[in-house]
Amino acid sequence: MSSTGSINDLGVAYRQYTPVLLRALGALARSGFAVPPSEALDLIHDFFVDGWPSVQTHYNVKKGPLPNYVYVSFVHYARPRIVKLNRLRSALVDPETLEKIEAPLQNSHGKLELQRWAEAIHSLPERERQFLQQYLHGSRGSERKLATATGLSRYAVREQLVRVIGKVIAGFGQPRGEYADWRVAEAIWLDDRTIDETAALLGLAAEAVKRARARNVEKIVEALRRFESNRGGDGVMASTVGGNAPIAVETLLYRALTNPGNEALLAELRARSSEIVDYLDAHDFVLPGTTAESVEELWIAEVYEAIAGDSASAATFETEFTRELFQASQKDLASIGLAFKETLLPDLPVALVRFEDWFGKVPRATDEEHLNLLKQPDVVAAFPNSAELAVYGMTPSMFYFATEAVSGLLDRLIRAAIHEPVFVLKEKTSLEVRTEEGAVQLRLEDEVEKVTECSPERANAMLAWLLRAAEYKPALFSGFEAEFSNGRLLLRHSGERYGNLYQRWSLAFATP
Repeated sequence: MSSTGSINDLGVAYRQYTPVLLRALGALARSGFAVPPSEALDLIHDFFVDGWPSVQTHYNVKKGPLPNYVYVSFVHYARPRIVKLNRLRSALVDPETLEKIEAPLQNSHGKLELQRWAEAIHSLPERERQFLQQYLHGSRGSERKLATATGLSRYAVREQLVRVIGKVIAGFGQPRGEYADWRVAEAIWLDDRTIDETAALLGLAAEAVKRARARNVEKIVEALRRFESNRGGDGVMASTVGGNAPIAVETLLYRALTNPGNEALLAELRARSSEIVDYLDAHDFVLPGTTAESVEELWIAEVYEAIAGDSASAATFETEFTRELFQASQKDLASIGLAFKETLLPDLPVALVRFEDWFGKVPRATDEEHLNLLKQPDVVAAFPNSAELAVYGMTPSMFYFATEAVSGLLDRLIRAAIHEPVFVLKEKTSLEVRTEEGAVQLRLEDEVEKVTECSPERANAMLAWLLRAAEYKPALFSGFEAEFSNGRLLLRHSGERYGNLYQRWSLAFATP
């Protein structure tokens, strides 16, 4: 069957293009968008369910060979989901940890606290409580099993789980006095921060944050056991890998991922690629947390490319055209729009993506201005997220040029020896610099207004949004590394420059 002929047969297309999409996952990993093997096939499944109808609708032969079109479509589909999945992963506890949870909180203080957790769970709508119960007990901590049971994608399951746990944390309420575990819970589940961001915010080691997160989940698990003791079996977590699982494939994957540079293992992956794809299609393959964190993205890329096999069809994708897909210039408006949509927004908490809350007081664009903005390359590329911004006369490229305005001004201050390479920024607070003539107050909003050629109201609103977004995006301002501590945003001059906005805007917070 021809490549074009497979477009209307989902089963044939899945078998034909899975190696192609594994190769795309390898290219994504090389560009800083790595997804663990436990989620690779789920992401490919989701593409055929959610993204394939768009391929069928929009492809025509004038756009080039179908395999190339599928490859590019998958990259645009997968990139924002990888960004979001990696952030959401911080909020959940792996099945191995759940398996070890025993009945905690035996003292009277613990029992009182446990009652509060039970009340928080009771306040959930029945459907959400059952969803949480099914994950922790019925699905034995496996997102894949829960996705199968509910008919949701793994991406949707993870989003729902984090949202429901956040509701439980909010329902529990802040305890009196100092309570370190609560502060961790609040940062992770209410403020949508990652482990590393939480560690930087609270001045803790990342491992301490992980232990606190596990203790919070432990309390929720025990409260569920007691609150719904007549459901979900004995509540003992079981390993997601074992029983009749083909241990040889599991062992091969583990050895390959933990032995970077081992060409013999890569060769075996290539030889058994079909068997490995079938295994990943049906099983959760989860590396221990510390092991998973140590695997470099470039080696993950090698593993995916080996599993994709050496077929001629896969090799055709190493073209100049597809390489350009990962090297988009930050001067190109369309690429700015795509990076805004695919790597900046997915990694931010929901509160920052509700644009009306941030820009609702900004004067709206006129009808003519609004229509013109909707035709701009960056707005088209970032649709539908950009449509709401256009209402307020803003575009994704304006946010990019606003960051360049700020970093450019700070660079000039450093070069002129007027300021040290660390800046403390606060919303609605001028930056004070000392010159030979005395202290001078500089308004960053004025610089943003001048560079983006927008109104003062829009400049003020954009800067406020960017300063908050920098809490989650350490490389948001070019050449500077952001750090948020005690209500202050610190921008430290790093000199690091990224020609690729996809990588710069997708960087996660790094723990010192």
